[in-house]
Amino acid sequence: MREMEAEVHLHLERSASAGRDGDADAAFDAARECAKAERALVRAREKAGLADAQAPELTFAAQLNLAHRQHRRGQYDDALETYRAIAKNKQFPRHAGRVRVNMGNVHYERGDYPSAIKMYRMALDQVDANDSKETRFKIMRNIACAFSRMGQYVDAARTFQDVMATEPDLVSGFNLVVCHYAVGDADAMLNAFRELLALRAYEPEEGEEEETTGPGTAAAGGPNPDENPNGLPGGGDGADAAASALRADALLAEDGYKAETRKRQMRAHEKIITAAKLIGPCVARTPERGYALLAEEMQSAGYASLAHELEMEKALAHLKTRRFTPGAFEEGKRGLRAFEKKDDRLRAKAATNLAFLYYQEGDVENAATYADLSVRANKYDARALVNRGVVSWRRGDVSGAQEMFEGAVRLEADCVEAVYNLGLVHKSRERYAEALAAFEKVRAMLPDSIEALFQLGNVAELTGDLPGAISRFEALSAIVPDDPGVLARLGAAHEKMGDEAKALQCYVEAHRVYPSNADVISWLGAFHVRREAYEVASPYFKLAADQRPSEPKWRLMEASCDRRAGKLAVAHEKYLAVHAEHPTNVECLRYLVHVCGDLALEEDVNRFTVKLRKAERDAGGGASTRAGPPPTLLGGLGGEEKFGGIGLGGANANRGGSRGGGASSGTRVGDEGGLPLGARAPLAPVAEPPSPTPPTPSAPGGAASEDEWGGGELGDDLLPGM
Repeated sequence: MREMEAEVHLHLERSASAGRDGDADAAFDAARECAKAERALVRAREKAGLADAQAPELTFAAQLNLAHRQHRRGQYDDALETYRAIAKNKQFPRHAGRVRVNMGNVHYERGDYPSAIKMYRMALDQVDANDSKETRFKIMRNIACAFSRMGQYVDAARTFQDVMATEPDLVSGFNLVVCHYAVGDADAMLNAFRELLALRAYEPEEGEEEETTGPGTAAAGGPNPDENPNGLPGGGDGADAAASALRADALLAEDGYKAETRKRQMRAHEKIITAAKLIGPCVARTPERGYALLAEEMQSAGYASLAHELEMEKALAHLKTRRFTPGAFEEGKRGLRAFEKKDDRLRAKAATNLAFLYYQEGDVENAATYADLSVRANKYDARALVNRGVVSWRRGDVSGAQEMFEGAVRLEADCVEAVYNLGLVHKSRERYAEALAAFEKVRAMLPDSIEALFQLGNVAELTGDLPGAISRFEALSAIVPDDPGVLARLGAAHEKMGDEAKALQCYVEAHRVYPSNADVISWLGAFHVRREAYEVASPYFKLAADQRPSEPKWRLMEASCDRRAGKLAVAHEKYLAVHAEHPTNVECLRYLVHVCGDLALEEDVNRFTVKLRKAERDAGGGASTRAGPPPTLLGGLGGEEKFGGIGLGGANANRGGSRGGGASSGTRVGDEGGLPLGARAPLAPVAEPPSPTPPTPSAPGGAASEDEWGGGELGDDLLPGM
């Protein structure tokens, strides 16, 4: 019997050890063997007539451990069945309430919140009245969390308020603020925030040494799952201060109590600053006043460092409202500069924001100054390294930029901006395999990233993988169906593949979305001219002429379409109108000589022939003078930088369609036009430097043509004879 009991204990310990190490499968296997061994032990004792020697505590431990391991493996039905058997077993009356709590947690995790609430309430009824109040109020807190998940924020707030009135704790205080925010009750938000500050959770008592902490000294996160697995999700400012954390950890390495206290204190600070940033824009008429009010409350409660953090948020709020509030931009910059006199952590974060800000304004020198300052203050901040890399790139130091981006990735492997910009560096150096790997990594982190998808298609084009480029551009077009730049790129790729039907479809759709793109108009006109559909081509050239009246080439194309369609008189009038505005245009004079000959206007033929010869002599010994550079197909879409190769603002993100010339060339970092959003230190995007020799946009399917039809091969009979 002793050996069998020892075997049960051995399996139980093995299951607990495997669970501690995170091996859920091994823990479950050991728990199952433990339950089998325990049942065998019970049968052996009954057979030997030792029923009075049974150990119900061991039976309870084996069954509870098995249910817990089933829960961890996601076997919810099995776990509930095992818990139900334990709760109904009259041998364990004192534990029924706690088992009901576990059953509620299983229902909560499955998303069955009404059943979870039912179990929690049953647990409240069954928990021994002599149990600690803390246990009962933790159950109430779980009930409130379930209400919040169901969207019943009023009920959730009422329950959290009951907890705070009797047994206040950090998680309940934070979640109470969130519930009032969801309801939109500004006064209740402010009162709940004051209650949260009044807790002074994990703060040192008067006379004790206080550690320098703040939300920036630890990784941002939500409520502790060990402390409240069902709490409302929290957020954080995302500021990275790894150097400070490492120094503090070294000092506290041999003092476990202080280390744990410091960890909990940082978690408390994280929740306080997150709550302040959440409700700041709502507790006053403007976000700036709201942040100022909360900062005063934090100062009064003894949270000076967190108040400084909120003052930075106030400065960022000024920047976000710069378009609507006169003077807000300068006020925001002054607020950020004030942090140069604060402690290292705040000074570094302010410098990161200022570097980003000046970069967006085009002031590279000041951006470089603040980027260097942020790196010196905290070389372990990935965002500071990204900003410094951006400045190096803009200055032409591509190697230095690559080093900074790689350093940022080493610090934070999931720093999207660093990975994306590193991909741009590799692409500029024609390291296409590395560029593809970087952009694929961005897509893995952000599956809906239109910028990464565009870059993948662009790199496929550069490597000659047209099917791959078409596949990516089609996927991109599905996400942003009204982006004319994407449609035009897709059309160009289809024509290079020889599929003119699909190319025409893409260009027609691009023209429908954005009728003012001269490159798309030129392609459509030339396409119909090549098929001798002159009456179809003419309206496209007329539209281009109306949009660019100072460029005679479009009106000449329109007139030539009329001439080829047999409308000689109409063409003659249009040529005369162009000649009246541009009397020395050689092409126009040639067309006039030709059309006058077709109309048998001998005097006009002679008159325009004399003018043509004089214009050719003036142009330099008979050389042909063009009305301007010939319109090339996809002139604004052929180079990848035209798609907006800045940071993460590459592809046009406007789901309603671009109206700025095909593909967006502006920066899109945040909804506020590139300004830092939220509590996270913003990243300056990186711009692709101009090529030493800009690529010549080529017509889809061949080299750029020199005629006035936008790249299509036209017969000699379309040009005037001499």
